[in-house]
Amino acid sequence: MKRLEEIFLSVLNQQNKICSSSDRLLTIDHCHLVIINTFPINIESQVNNHPPKSLSPILTTEVHSIKAPQIPNKLSSLILDHYDLASTTVTGIPMKEEQNASSSANYDVEIFHASSAHTAILKGNASDSAAIRTIKDGLEYETTTLKWCTPRGVSGSELQNCTCMHRITPVDVNSRPSLCLINFLLNGRSVMLEMPRKAGGKITSHLLAAHGGEIFIHTLCTARSVLEDPPSISEGCGGRVTDYRITDFGLLIKQNTLLPIKMKNVEEGSQPIHKMKTRLNRLTRYWPLTISSTLIFNLKSYFDPLPALITKDKITDEEVFQCKKVIYNLISLESKMEPLHPLNTGQRMKGQKREEQYKAMWNELEMLLKNNLHTDNHRSIYTCLLECHKFNFDEDKIAEK
Repeated sequence: MKRLEEIFLSVLNQQNKICSSSDRLLTIDHCHLVIINTFPINIESQVNNHPPKSLSPILTTEVHSIKAPQIPNKLSSLILDHYDLASTTVTGIPMKEEQNASSSANYDVEIFHASSAHTAILKGNASDSAAIRTIKDGLEYETTTLKWCTPRGVSGSELQNCTCMHRITPVDVNSRPSLCLINFLLNGRSVMLEMPRKAGGKITSHLLAAHGGEIFIHTLCTARSVLEDPPSISEGCGGRVTDYRITDFGLLIKQNTLLPIKMKNVEEGSQPIHKMKTRLNRLTRYWPLTISSTLIFNLKSYFDPLPALITKDKITDEEVFQCKKVIYNLISLESKMEPLHPLNTGQRMKGQKREEQYKAMWNELEMLLKNNLHTDNHRSIYTCLLECHKFNFDEDKIAEK
């Protein structure tokens, strides 16, 4: 094979020399030579495969050694790669038996089309795309399995929100299932295709329909369409969006808004972007995302201004006094067993008993102070909390703080 490749390269160079001296001939910019060595199934091949390699800027070669019965599958694989095509197997096609018209069975039909028809699938969940892309027995390429679907109330005349469409061709053009599917589509009918999901459920991802005597596969939009109304805030991902601290998050954004400035002779470590990253890290060391996961941020009338002061880089002695005053007031409220009244957030307090409310409040306050031990003044506030309220911590952990 190596000798054959060298001979082909020599002929190619000679041909280009002839073309370069002629006004009517075009030189060959590049040639991809694919050599397929076939052998009977009862012997072993003496030729090894090798992937594509560049022998020169104008010649790339690859060698495939296969058994004779596998020639059709190998050619299909090479065609898919050369023309950037993909394979889809439509499964579950209901069809009447040829021998017994009263009974029916499900058949599969494989079709080829442009690979971009599967772009939406491949960009989605990796586990879902892996679940529908398989290698069939005897084939040397992957095929995407989509199920025949006949949803009620959907006809071929209805407009579908499509992202792209491509012509198709059946792989086995002479098989009865392929002929039945092609005739079904050419008669004006359409076929919806479902994509199963690994986590359960399914989604309609493609549509087969004929236009002007040619059959196309349409990739349907599986996400929310831009033609629809914008989603309500309660319909977002991640659960109940109304439970998120949206107002507090907006305030956090305003307090950390960046403005473009021009500075000269700024050291690498003192650049504004590095200072801002340090600030954001300090402000978000303890920042609950949802209203139901926090108490102290819902009880602002009892805790202000402690949450805002404790996250500062440096705090003064006067600010230390204000934070300690908040702790003393909470101790007084607990001794009187006064109920804690949160803001009107629409969320119920976790635990109906006052003892449970105070216990959750003290634990969260301890977590907030422990995550903001920036200076000695910060540590003094944390020490004040430990002295005023007893926590079930190991003495070693308290000593480390």
